[in-house]
Amino acid sequence: MAYSVVILVGGETTGTRFRPLSINTPKTLFPIASKSLISRIIDKLMSHLHHSISQVFLLGFFKDSAVFENYSHKLAGKYPTVVFEYLSEANSKGTAGGLYQYRDKILTPESEGLIFVHGDVFCNYPFEMMFDQHIQQRSGVMVLGVNPLLIPDFFRKYLNIQADDPVASEKNSILSCFGTIISKKASDSVMHYVEKPSSEFCVQFDSEYDVLINGGIYMFSKDVILNLLEVAHIRKETEEVTGKGDNISLEMDILRWLPHQTYSFDVFKHQDYWYNLKTPLSALLANSAFSRNSNGWNDEADQLDLEYTNPYVTIGKNATIGRNVKIGNGVKIENAIIGDNVIIGDNSYVTNAIIDSSVVIGPWCRIEGSINNSTIWNDIKHSHSAGNIQNIHNLVVLCENTHVSEGVFVFNSIVLPHKELSCDIKYEIVM
Repeated sequence: MAYSVVILVGGETTGTRFRPLSINTPKTLFPIASKSLISRIIDKLMSHLHHSISQVFLLGFFKDSAVFENYSHKLAGKYPTVVFEYLSEANSKGTAGGLYQYRDKILTPESEGLIFVHGDVFCNYPFEMMFDQHIQQRSGVMVLGVNPLLIPDFFRKYLNIQADDPVASEKNSILSCFGTIISKKASDSVMHYVEKPSSEFCVQFDSEYDVLINGGIYMFSKDVILNLLEVAHIRKETEEVTGKGDNISLEMDILRWLPHQTYSFDVFKHQDYWYNLKTPLSALLANSAFSRNSNGWNDEADQLDLEYTNPYVTIGKNATIGRNVKIGNGVKIENAIIGDNVIIGDNSYVTNAIIDSSVVIGPWCRIEGSINNSTIWNDIKHSHSAGNIQNIHNLVVLCENTHVSEGVFVFNSIVLPHKELSCDIKYEIVM
């Protein structure tokens, strides 16, 4: 059995809510717990389904494609029996437009189906169980469905925030931020799909149905996805705005029509944690999850050495340290990502922060963010809207080559690359 894999990696006009961390490194290649999300997705696919995967395509629209071409070349060396290739779109064509453009290359005569993954999704990637269900049920389309109440629980658990009791209004608010799936509890068949519904949406459905979030992982049989792409292309071409047939949204132009078709459309109900990498705060969440060796987050090939050898250094919970990092005596780090080649001076404190590569922090500095339930809700509700930089004032981001002078206090601030801080800053964006 040979399936093709497509992983969406975005482009210059997407992932903007992840800025400033994505200024120099594409979001899906940003190291979290010492490993990018794309690497985690591919490694898990190869671990679970290596006998069923023939080729993997990274699909994006970056003007400079060299970084992903080089990355694909490295993957080919790591997994020599699988074809890896970066496919470049001239511009954004929607979540399925590139798939339509390259359909003959992706779905060759030997291909039996397609695994389609959004590259900014992070979870424990249940590819094997989902694939088994897809094959056993002979699903034309299968989508990962996530319990919406797991999202705030996920934040609170891994960022050690005091939990509130989940209530119905909380579920409704979360549903309005994501694509929403209505499926039968008895059969897993999808009855309805709506993108970012109103907050009153789920009250229309009784206990015979599950109301789930679209988890951004799909499995298609070959004939079904080819037919769906062609129908969506024809529908777009006949719209009032001509020439837009190559811009296809998987969610709006295919999934929302699918329950009314004759194809088998099913959901794989995921009861573990899930989120997507949209903001710097979500990067801290992913870092916390991947750095804990529990519930399948880390496998034997992905163990992190968090035992720093200096007995006078305290590496607390949810902290990961990059390569070639120098840490002085008396330093304490917790709930933080420390990039490669960082220097942290004696007796400094770093918490709720992302320290990008080649940052220098002097002695006796305090780099501190504050994360609470309000922060969580801002990230969930606003991470899918423009201008989200206004909502990340509860952590610290120091971009690459930032220099922080001795004794400086940085609180809830964002500092762009190549800046020098010689005085305290609070709630600022240093351009």
